[in-house]
Amino acid sequence: MKKQELERLEKELSLLLEKDSKVEIAKKQNEIAVYYISISETKTALRYCTESLKISEEIGDKNGIATSFNNIGEIYDSKGDYKTAKEYFEKSLKISEEIGDKDGIATSLNNIGFIYSSKGEYKTALEYYEKSLKIQEEIGDKNGIATSFNNIGEIYDSKGEYKTALEYYEKSLKIKEEIADKSGIATSFNNIGMIYDSKGEYKTALEYFEKSLKISEEIGDKNGIATSFNNIGGIYNSKGDIKTALEYYEKSLKIQEEIGDKSGIANSFNNIGMIYNSKGDIKTALEYYEKSLKIQEEIADKSGIATSFNNIG
Repeated sequence: MKKQELERLEKELSLLLEKDSKVEIAKKQNEIAVYYISISETKTALRYCTESLKISEEIGDKNGIATSFNNIGEIYDSKGDYKTAKEYFEKSLKISEEIGDKDGIATSLNNIGFIYSSKGEYKTALEYYEKSLKIQEEIGDKNGIATSFNNIGEIYDSKGEYKTALEYYEKSLKIKEEIADKSGIATSFNNIGMIYDSKGEYKTALEYFEKSLKISEEIGDKNGIATSFNNIGGIYNSKGDIKTALEYYEKSLKIQEEIGDKSGIANSFNNIGMIYNSKGDIKTALEYYEKSLKIQEEIADKSGIATSFNNIG
């Protein structure tokens, strides 16, 4: 999401505060929280979620409460605190079930599935994703169906079942193209590229990453551009072209710093560290690993912290 998007949301919130429209204020605060989640500014995101939740509880807006619980869950998820994240997703699910909000139920089931996937419990994750998918198909939520197909694809991808993963990614891509979701199309291209990367088919992988990059540039999605630069860097690294790889990692890092994506910055520091390690420049590699670790500790990314400790040795 672009900085202009944040400016628009904040302007809309100011107008709503003047009108004292509590339901809409809480809704807008949640939207702003989602923006901050997307750039790993979890502290600010949590503040907006908490404010939104407080208003929703005051006026008894169960839908708003469920949305805030889901968003708070996503914050803890991004920090690697899966236990707390799951508690919030389950609280959100319970409310959505009480009020019969099928869309909310499907979202929570997907989020809980993601927690199990992050913990490597793929069988349970798949059960949640499939329950979510069933509801999304019932209510005709094409965007949700595409997301579920993508998530199911990621499960098979993680298990090394690339053929099945590719089938799901392509099904997700087909829907994203139908509904003209450019951001979703770019994500699908990246995921399909990752499959070919895993199979060592670097030429095809690079084609998909470049297609993803082109779309992200068209729509001004800096987060997507940074992801594609990172993935393209990975291809050159795998091919042993560490000079070009470093150039792409640095381009990715520059954008992540611009948008304040802490998780992405930490990832780029790690990747740049690995390049210097490959060059035998252990001192510089260590500096980057330690910079990565510092950020991961700040955002409480447990998985990232483990990776950095492993790299530092």
